Amino acid sequence: MAEDKGNASFFIGFIIGGIVGAGLAMLFAPQSGEETREQLREKGLELKARADQATETARATVDTAVERGLATVEQQKSRLEQAIAEGKEEAERRRQELMSRYTKAKEEGHLPEPEG
Repeated sequence: MAEDKGNASFFIGFIIGGIVGAGLAMLFAPQSGEETREQLREKGLELKARADQATETARATVDTAVERGLATVEQQKSRLEQAIAEGKEEAERRRQELMSRYTKAKEEGHLPEPEG
């Protein structure tokens, strides 16, 4: 998950750096104002396309990570529910066993009579 966050940060930094670099290159280029504006428009469209692609890549990465996380949670939940059910079954089996021993011991007279 931390790697996904690092990838997203890299893409955002890449896009911002590209925008700043393109803007500075256009401003310092020895061209007419119209040519510079046209190049800025073209670079802006190109950078927007790159940003859209980076956003989609980041979104897909996050979606995949979320799906994996949810699947893991569901799997662990299922295992926990199974363990609880098995624990209840074992507790009931032990209770029945103890009640059987108690009843047998009582019938055989191995238990002291209550005082009172």
